[in-house]
Amino acid sequence: MNKNIIGLIFLFFVSLNSFVNSREQDTIFYNEDWETVSRSKASYYRLVILKEAKYFVTDYFMNGKIQMTGSYSDKEMKIREGIFLYYSKKGNLTSKEEFKNNKYDGKSSWFYENGVTASNEFYVQDSLTNYRFYNSDGTVDSISPMEVEATFPGGNEALSQFIIHNVKYPEKAIRKNQQERVFVKFVVETNGKISNVQAEKCKYPLLGFEAERVIKLMPRWKCGKYHNVPCRTWMKMPINFTLEK
Repeated sequence: MNKNIIGLIFLFFVSLNSFVNSREQDTIFYNEDWETVSRSKASYYRLVILKEAKYFVTDYFMNGKIQMTGSYSDKEMKIREGIFLYYSKKGNLTSKEEFKNNKYDGKSSWFYENGVTASNEFYVQDSLTNYRFYNSDGTVDSISPMEVEATFPGGNEALSQFIIHNVKYPEKAIRKNQQERVFVKFVVETNGKISNVQAEKCKYPLLGFEAERVIKLMPRWKCGKYHNVPCRTWMKMPINFTLEK
């Protein structure tokens, strides 16, 4: 038999065997909070391939760029196994994380936007055994803690004074004797700017609008850090609207 024909037959059976042992599932769409949604409301989408009892996952931003690759050992895709790679919207690698039975195990690394390593961390079953942080120029950072919260310039006292000096009690709310403690959610971006400002469901919408307005006036914060990498941070802040008797 012609060697070329034999080669084609061999490739056919290899391809057939791969097809039988792997199966691609339907596309899943997620919002910013990784809740399943329709395509029109999605921020990400997921493709899953079932192969040899593992679920190999690739998550994408809606622009088609990869957000994450990794594998799970369960159908619900909760138990991470092996190496997970995470990427920014620009396509830069942001972290390489290693798991065993959904626990950090082995070496995991996080990276700055310029590609320089920010953190090398070593784990045994979720227990951190050793780590080293680096500055964005590659030099060793020996002082930063593992996690840093986002902070208002000048601290909490300065934040309180900013709120007091900038809140304008709506006249209509005063006439109607409307009083309430309004909680406002917002994001501190990696550049310190404020975004995604939203008052939680409140009794008096006028007070909610005013609370949102004040939060949007805030200057840039000092952003938070996670694994020594600047990160977006969700914040929640109460603003009290009370009238003197």
